[in-house]
Amino acid sequence: MSYLYRIVFFCCFIACLFSCQAIYNHRLGAGLHAHDLIYQPKPLASRDSGVNTATYLGGVTLWGKGYHEGFKNGQSQDRHWLGLLQVSRAHSWNAATISYGAFGYLGQYYIGNSSFSEYPKDSLGNIINKPLPSIYRGNYGFYGFGFRGSAQLNAILGRNTNWRFLGVEMAYSREYGELTRIRQRIPRKTVNNGLGREYSGHSTGYDRWIVARQPALFTIAATTEMVFNSDPAKDRSFSMKYSIGTSSAPYGTSRWFTISQLVAAYQYYQHNVSVTLGYFNSKPNTHLSYHYRLGYKQKKKANRY
Repeated sequence: MSYLYRIVFFCCFIACLFSCQAIYNHRLGAGLHAHDLIYQPKPLASRDSGVNTATYLGGVTLWGKGYHEGFKNGQSQDRHWLGLLQVSRAHSWNAATISYGAFGYLGQYYIGNSSFSEYPKDSLGNIINKPLPSIYRGNYGFYGFGFRGSAQLNAILGRNTNWRFLGVEMAYSREYGELTRIRQRIPRKTVNNGLGREYSGHSTGYDRWIVARQPALFTIAATTEMVFNSDPAKDRSFSMKYSIGTSSAPYGTSRWFTISQLVAAYQYYQHNVSVTLGYFNSKPNTHLSYHYRLGYKQKKKANRY
């Protein structure tokens, strides 16, 4: 039984040790980070080997909170918004779909009063856990351009349903503006926040300032999408799409996070509208988009219905 008591004591000690830790992350990256996988509409595939081709021109507006991890007085105060214009061309066969295009965007990111904050000391030199107003707080504009593409394997499930069961999409963008410049100024460092105990001279309470400085951003994701057609002319359809992916270094490290999105889209003749709900825990956002179909070609072999 003495061994059991020792094991229980050891587990309680470890639990207490970790419970004393107060490690908070402050993050800042490109304004488009976690939002660059904008929905690209595609025509419904035919049942034969013919190809349906369409060109789309559209715009997206999105807003949400900034980087945060749920702790009070932290980056939960951050917020952002941006607008984006894009043009894309898409081709759909019975076994696959592809899309490619270009886009431009502009937006604004607000750094909150307690984001990237220092902590004062008392007369004895101890850290007071009450952050000073951040010297980086304020609104920072940004703008840029980019290119995107996607490809999906398709399965036709009956007369009115396409399942784009496995796909990949990529986006490359480059950012300019005030947000890009402030990301060069904020240092990457560890700040003692005054919480936790001292173990061998090291405090277990600290904030990590994690800043991505690169103006370029590349994201790749796996996707799956279900499309339901309600019109034989293929001009009315509803689709649901899910994507999960990651961005290039330094975003691809464990200190950042994967990107996930859920999209609901509806097409009515030349008009396509969609709603996207983005990463909920670390940079939550909502997209609203509208695309207009500029041109549409339908080239089929026999077996038309």
